Amino acid sequence: MYTRPPTNARSSTTGKEGSAPGPVLLLCSGQRSGSTLLQRLVSSGPDLWVWGEPGPGMHGLREADLALRALSDYRSHEAAAEVDGVGSPGFIAVVLPSRGDYSAAARAWFDTAFADVPHRGADARWGFKEVRLGLSFAEWFVDLYPRARVVHLVRHPLDVLRSLLSWEEEVPRWTPDLTAEAMGNWLDVVDSFHTTGGDPAWLLRLSYEELVSGRAEVLEELEEHLCLTAGSLDRTVLDQRVHRPGAVGRIPRTLPGNEEVARRFAAMATRERIRVHADRLGYPVP
Repeated sequence: MYTRPPTNARSSTTGKEGSAPGPVLLLCSGQRSGSTLLQRLVSSGPDLWVWGEPGPGMHGLREADLALRALSDYRSHEAAAEVDGVGSPGFIAVVLPSRGDYSAAARAWFDTAFADVPHRGADARWGFKEVRLGLSFAEWFVDLYPRARVVHLVRHPLDVLRSLLSWEEEVPRWTPDLTAEAMGNWLDVVDSFHTTGGDPAWLLRLSYEELVSGRAEVLEELEEHLCLTAGSLDRTVLDQRVHRPGAVGRIPRTLPGNEEVARRFAAMATRERIRVHADRLGYPVP
């Protein structure tokens, strides 16, 4: 049985951006974690559109913003004061925009790329999902958008592996090396969210197993956390599993059995680290 870490009391406001709720991040632990099912569910109402995975370039955007902010701190204020006093003869070489300007530029990138949501009204919010991003990205994003909401979705690692092994049989160019990489994504994201103490109000931890249960209290908590209209999500989405694009993605699959999954897991270099996190989360791993 999946075990959730403790959660602090939630608040619908964080005080920096007025009363309107902010964008949404769905940070899922690797491929085959149920990220698309969650994305489809939270996009099924009128209030929110969640884009697909923008890829590892998101790491670069965060790193660039943080690096530029840090560089702005390096003697920039001292040099700017000198230039203000004497003009261009001053030491202009390290005069840079402020940290706030760089943060505004990062927000402008997201707003330009993602804010024009399709198939929704003018007041609809945007979000995106990823399977490679962890807690540090979430914290940076909430620094940019203090009213953002984040969901971390995790699935039993052996079920993730089972689904990945089926891709090796069905998906052209999906190789065992890519399976190992995807399991590494599971490990990296789960590890990043392994924190002590209560979670911040902007974070909701959710398991795939809770999601597919369809229990009313789970979906109500999801709607409340994401500031969606109560009852607005289409619960029937949970009965429509889609594992690939096109018609083939709706055909039920034949998944590898427990023996094959156990054999491949035993051969993984990261198996012991995965086992530690699985035990912590309440997922039995033989």
